[in-house]
Amino acid sequence: MAIVLIMLCIGVGIWSWYLFQLPLEEADSRSSVLSGFASVVFGVFGLIFGFLAMRRPPEPPATPRPRGRATKSTPESPPGSRSVQIGGDVHGPVVTGDDNIIGK
Repeated sequence: MAIVLIMLCIGVGIWSWYLFQLPLEEADSRSSVLSGFASVVFGVFGLIFGFLAMRRPPEPPATPRPRGRATKSTPESPPGSRSVQIGGDVHGPVVTGDDNIIGK
C-alpha cells in the first residue's frame, strides 16, 4: 500500500512539472483528458472488484460460545473456576457472567 502511495505522489509531481511547462489552455485540456481517462480506469476496476466481491461465497456463521465459560481453562485454572478482579470496596453481591453470585 505504501509503494502505491509513493508512486502516486511521484506521478502527481511529474505531471505537475510537465503541466507547468505548458501554456494554461493546453495544460487545462490535457488535465481534462487525463482525468477522464483515470475515471474510466478506476470505474472499470471498481466494477471488477465489486463483481468479484459478490461472487465470493459467504462466510459460515460464527459458532456460539458456550454459556458459563468466558475463557479457556488453563492448568492454573481448572474447568469451572473463574477469577473476578474488583478494584475498590464492594458493598453487595457480585454476579459473574455465568450467573454465579459472590459475597452473598
